[in-house]
Amino acid sequence: MLTQRAEAAQNRRNNELDRRNLQQRTRRGETVWAEKREIAKCMSKRYLQDLRKNTLDFLLDVGMLRKPFEFQFDHDYVPSLLG
Repeated sequence: MLTQRAEAAQNRRNNELDRRNLQQRTRRGETVWAEKREIAKCMSKRYLQDLRKNTLDFLLDVGMLRKPFEFQFDHDYVPSLLG
């Protein structure tokens, strides 16, 4: 009877240790996942902020965002002056 109680107590302690270890591994995995998600969010946000500015600068550089009058002036009048 005494041996059974000691074995049962030991089993309870072992089960509790196993449960705590599992809980700790799970928590560690969730923390790593949350950190990776936060890093990805920050990187994508920084990329998209620069993307809009870079896209508008590129479109201005290639002349896609010019007013029709400016385009017509450069297209018709300037070549007639030069040639």
